[in-house]
Amino acid sequence: MKAIFRRIHPTDTDSAPPTTPPAYTPNSISASSSTVPSSSLPITVVELFQSQGCNSCPPANDNLISLASSSQVQTDYLLLTYHVTYWDYLGWTDTFGSSAFDARQRDYVRRMSLRSAFTPQVIVNGRASGVGSRKSDLERLLGDGSAGSQLPVSVSVVTGDGEDTIVTVNASGLSSDAEPLEVVVAWFDPERQDVQITRGENKGETLPHLNVVKSVERVGLIEEKEGEKVFVLDRRQDLGVRGAVLVQKGHGGWVVGAARI
Repeated sequence: MKAIFRRIHPTDTDSAPPTTPPAYTPNSISASSSTVPSSSLPITVVELFQSQGCNSCPPANDNLISLASSSQVQTDYLLLTYHVTYWDYLGWTDTFGSSAFDARQRDYVRRMSLRSAFTPQVIVNGRASGVGSRKSDLERLLGDGSAGSQLPVSVSVVTGDGEDTIVTVNASGLSSDAEPLEVVVAWFDPERQDVQITRGENKGETLPHLNVVKSVERVGLIEEKEGEKVFVLDRRQDLGVRGAVLVQKGHGGWVVGAARI
């Protein structure tokens, strides 16, 4: 595992650690307009931060792909992979890397009071962190009481073929909190992608990737006592790209609602 101290663009896009690190429900929308509330089934959001230039990361990819192949993932989990850029100086520029993902990881590090960002880092529901290359960490995080439980904020999505997407967030079931809720959309490629690495720590390896996030878009805030709020998302032109709506308690805060676009 590698550790390092390192703002998401507002509209876009088993090695021992040197420091101790303190899918998704199928709410898919068909071409014809429909509505599916994310609260109808439990959902657990699993976010992996990694780099193609980190030689501790390939096992984390394998763990994620293995998890995605389980039947339970088809009903319970949303898996997202973010590629950070701060290891690019080691000789290989990550083909999926974005400084926006560095910033998202820093938000989590700050909110969890961790000593530093590191790769591969896995975060579950925005509230628990572990080493992504360790199956034991992943199993521990997914076995925690916060995973697999119903998220308190209901998110429903309505979309149609060629139309804008309507996202309705109902936070009335959440206890009053002075901090606004942040609504973000992570746009990701659900297909497996194999990348041949020709330089750096993983030189000569072909690394598989799954659910690679392409961009993260902040779509709005829900202030205290607003209850229900509607957001309109422009239709994406990227063929094959899927979206995941995440409702969080501010930057790097707990995930309290989620749904797939």
